[in-house]
Amino acid sequence: MNSQCHGKLKNYVMHFMLFFIEKELVTPPLNGLILPGITRASILELAREWNEFRTSERDVPMAEIVHLLRENRVS
Repeated sequence: MNSQCHGKLKNYVMHFMLFFIEKELVTPPLNGLILPGITRASILELAREWNEFRTSERDVPMAEIVHLLRENRVS
C-alpha cells in the first residue's frame, strides 16, 4: 500500500468505530469526526432493542483501548 491508501484507510477507520468492552457496546459520540451513517444508527438501535448489553456513546481514549486489548477485554 502506498501512503495515499494508508491515509484513506485511516480516515475510514476513524469515522466508524464500535467496540465491545465486556458486555457494553461503545462508540464515540457524533462530534464531527464520526459519520452519522445509517449503519451506525441501525447497529445502535438494534442493540438497544435487544437489551442484552449496555450501549454507550462516549469518547474512547487510545490508552483505554490498549489497556483493554492487553487484558483481552475488547473485541
